[in-house]
Amino acid sequence: MRKSEELSKNIEDMRNQLMDLVDEDFRIHEIVRQLDYFHLDTRLDAEGMIEFRCEHGVIPIGGRVKENEMIYALAIMSFYGILYYKCKKIIRRIRKKEYTRRIDSLLLNMEKVIRRQARRGNQSN
Repeated sequence: MRKSEELSKNIEDMRNQLMDLVDEDFRIHEIVRQLDYFHLDTRLDAEGMIEFRCEHGVIPIGGRVKENEMIYALAIMSFYGILYYKCKKIIRRIRKKEYTRRIDSLLLNMEKVIRRQARRGNQSN
């Protein structure tokens, strides 16, 4: 599986699981909204590039890149930093052990995917 496909699948899985919790606590929707700020088109163009946009954050970035370029790693790490902050902020406000564990678990899964992809950096898949 290509990097962008793996990340896109993980984002969608996290989003779906969080949507199940939104009915229990509306504040969780802030995390879902953060996921929606990151757009990733996993289809490769003729030059082997994908399109992405990270619309929220210190430096909103976007464009067309190859999955093994450093800008891809920068984009996903920026996305994760903002997502981490948002999740921790919501966890502090919710304080329900069941929900905080679930959010932490989803965040940890996302962290593993992003770390693995960023670490591979300029290596080919």
